[in-house]
Parts: sequence; C-alpha cells; structure tokens
Amino acid sequence: MARRFVRGRKPVGLPRTKQQPRRTAGGPEPLHASIRALLTDRPNGLSEIDIARALQLDRRQQASLRKALAHLQATGAIEKRGKGFVSAGGTERLRATLDLTAKGFGFAVLEGEQAKGGKDIYIAPHNLAGASQGDTILVAITGSARGRREGRVIQVLHRAVTRVCGVFTASGGGGYVTPDDDRLPYTVRIRRGDDLAARDGMAVVAAITDYGSQHQGPTGRIIDILGDVRSPAVQIRMAILQQGLRDVFPEEVTAEAAGLIEVAGCEEGRLDLRHLDHVTIDGETARDFDDAICVEQTDEGFLLHVSIADVS
Repeated sequence: MARRFVRGRKPVGLPRTKQQPRRTAGGPEPLHASIRALLTDRPNGLSEIDIARALQLDRRQQASLRKALAHLQATGAIEKRGKGFVSAGGTERLRATLDLTAKGFGFAVLEGEQAKGGKDIYIAPHNLAGASQGDTILVAITGSARGRREGRVIQVLHRAVTRVCGVFTASGGGGYVTPDDDRLPYTVRIRRGDDLAARDGMAVVAAITDYGSQHQGPTGRIIDILGDVRSPAVQIRMAILQQGLRDVFPEEVTAEAAGLIEVAGCEEGRLDLRHLDHVTIDGETARDFDDAICVEQTDEGFLLHVSIADVS
C-alpha cells in the first residue's frame, strides 16, 4: 500500500501508534482524568503546550483543555507552578487572608488555630496566582527563608475586591482604570460601551466582571463617575469608597432621629451647635459618644469646633 503524504501533516493512511491513543474532550476517557493521570508521575510539571502534545489534542480542543485545567485548579486537583502544572497530591493547604504590599509581594495571614504562634507566610509576586488584596485563599508552603515560611497561592476561595475606585485612562478600544489603592497590582480593562462616557483622567468606580488570570488582568465596567480627580471633594469621596466607609445614615435611622422629642434645651453659658454636622471621634469600644469635631468654612478661613456633649 502506497503512503500518501500531505505537506505539514502526518502521513495519511498510517495506523496510529498504540503507545499514545488519541484522547479528546468527548472521548471515552474524560479529559480531566487524562490530565490528572498525565501529571501523576511528573514532579516537575508540564506546560499547557506539553499537555496538549502528550494527549494529542489539536487546536480545536485548546479551549476545552484550558477549561479543564481551570476546573482542576479550582478544585485543588492540580496546581500552577511557574508556567507549568503539577499534581497537587498530598500538599497541605492552609486557609488564609492575603495582605498585599505596594511593592507587589504579600503575606498570607492564617486563620483560626493555624495562626497561633507563627509568622505570616511570605508570598512572592510570581506565586500570587492572580490573588488580590484581602482575598481568602488556600496557600501551600514551598520552603522557608530568614525564619519565615514561604508559600504560593493554589486557589482563591473568595474575592474581597469587587469594585475598584481609581482613575480612568481612555484608549481606542475603551480604556482602563488604575486603582487608587497601591496594593492592587493590576489595572482594570474597560471595553468600549462599558465606560459610561467617562473622559480621560476622571475619577471613576468600576465593577469587576472578570478577574482574568495570572497573565491577564481583570475586566470591568464603569458604574459611577466621581469627577475631576484634582478636586478635594472627589478625593474625599475616593477615600470613603476605598476604605468602605459609610457616608450616609439609613433612611429608618434618619426618620427615627427626626421624630425624637427634645427633653432639654441649651443651658446658659453653652453654645448650641446642633445645626452643624459633627463627626464623633470616640473609639469603637466607647460606651458614650460625647466627643465630636466639625470644620466650618468662614470668611476668614476655617474654624475647627471641638464639641463635648453632656452625657448626663
């Protein structure tokens, strides 16, 4: 039988080798199981390209392979180590909260009993696996240096940041938002039509719709335009949003306060400043909130009121 060859392809009509049977996403052996079996005896791991070659997957099956790898990572069956994937068999997983620094590295703050008597785990930038500030993560110990354990993120359990406050930069295809928080190591891509007609350089709030991957940052849409980033009022608004502070009272609280009956007036020798909005400065554990401050703008400048209420 004559062998027929096609340029750039394997010979047509030749029998397939028995050592490497072709496996597909919809074949008799599930792709997930094939990947796990392939990585079992490979401590150094395999890249996505190596896995595709070993399983003889063609380009049409690349999307299925990426979904399978993402699923196995999410369930903790495999781990991403550098550019490759390794089996996660036997690796201890510690639940922690990620605390990032402005320099890009972070620390895994362990929860519960695991946190007692030990230092936080150092996480290098290349071991973050797409995790961000405040995320709840599973971390694996990789070694130790200078008396502190080092590790890598193997799974993000819960995302802490769902909205980003920052500055919008316009581009041809939409733009991106640079977070005002230096601990967030990414910019949020904004597609055309999701920019709410924001102008270049404006302060905005963006909702994250896709967290992306380790190699591609998150995508989002602008949900609020705050205004000129140079405005003091906008800067105050950005600080409130970034810290998650409450800047308005619930409607039921306001309604209840409006219905209160005054039981005592202002005694002689005291100044009634109830028409000015004050901010209390007592600590969270204080039982009497009787100290408050207010800054009032006058023709001569600014006047600081330090007010003390009579608790009795």
